[in-house]
Amino acid sequence: MTQLMQSPRILSAGEGESYSMLSHTFTIKVSAEDTDGAWVMSEVSDTVGNGAPLHTHPWHETFYILEGELEIQVGKRTIQATPGASVYLPANIAHGFKICSPTARVLVLIPAFAEAFYREVGQEVTTLPPSIDALQQVCERHNVHLFL
Repeated sequence: MTQLMQSPRILSAGEGESYSMLSHTFTIKVSAEDTDGAWVMSEVSDTVGNGAPLHTHPWHETFYILEGELEIQVGKRTIQATPGASVYLPANIAHGFKICSPTARVLVLIPAFAEAFYREVGQEVTTLPPSIDALQQVCERHNVHLFL
């Protein structure tokens, strides 16, 4: 049996489809299409003080810090993550983060189905600070629980 090879996806810095979610900019580096619908890798960038409140979601997530410093809360534990650090977050574990440096760039790996949540938040919640009601509605549709 001959297996068809897909073309490699090679992107330089700054390349890839980008979209916004709240204050974050997501740039797709490896798409769901590239992985036959298995997973997505995005470079996420943002600035000091921004982040995500403590929350849970039904998918695994991995952060790899490229630039900057994040304070990541996992349950009751706080981690200072600097360039080169990786943080694997199992599904349904309470976590949140805050950017502590002027800017940060993080590779985020998620299952392909989870990308819909991030895109929908970006499309539906367009004010900063965000409308908590609008954010909660999107969260409910994707089984995300915020601890506000």
